[in-house]
Amino acid sequence: VRYQNLSNQVVEQTLDGFPARVFQHENDHLLGITVLERAQMPEQKQAGKMA
Repeated sequence: VRYQNLSNQVVEQTLDGFPARVFQHENDHLLGITVLERAQMPEQKQAGKMA
């Protein structure tokens, strides 16, 4: 993840485990993706393979 802090410094950080899941969840909110939509994504990919 790369972001700019309150001092306008660019910070790059690698997230894994629970912090990565939290970041993805919050980023999904910013993108308008709901938990239900995220839960359906793997199923949609699998359905596409079967078509």
